Amino acid sequence: GYLPSHERLQALAEAKGRQMELITTAESKSETLPALVERLRQTDHYANNYEQWIPKESGLGQFLGQVANIMTSNGLSDQDVVFGQEKLADDLMCIPVHMKCAGDLNGVFGFFRDLQRLGRLVRIERATLVNTKGLTGAVTMEADAVIFYRTQKTPEAMSSADRPSADRANDCLLYTSDA
Repeated sequence: GYLPSHERLQALAEAKGRQMELITTAESKSETLPALVERLRQTDHYANNYEQWIPKESGLGQFLGQVANIMTSNGLSDQDVVFGQEKLADDLMCIPVHMKCAGDLNGVFGFFRDLQRLGRLVRIERATLVNTKGLTGAVTMEADAVIFYRTQKTPEAMSSADRPSADRANDCLLYTSDA
């Protein structure tokens, strides 16, 4: 009777060890839950404000004025902002922007903080900081960014998009058969 009882006792001890490992793992993962909830809240905020973050028109003049004001308020000099050729990506127009200025690191990082708070989606593709020749603590910043705006659908495209997909498929068949 000793051996079967001893085997059951070992099995219970192993099960208790697995339960304790599971509890420890759950406790450690529960510590990251608040950070994940906050991250989800921020992601939902950005997703829900899509209409606000990507305007319906390019607004290049307004954007240029805002960038110039941000650079000036952060004490940056030698300001240069150049727009590239617009490109279409799905229903968004992408406008490359090359920005260049000079100042101290506080001004450059303040510029990026203010650019993030601009109320418009600005994606920074590349940013470089180079010391000035006199090693005075000033840097020259060059950044390549992209701004976006939504394309306006034509009334034909909007009415086609609102119809059931079978009707749109028929339209495509008609157009392709005429070609």
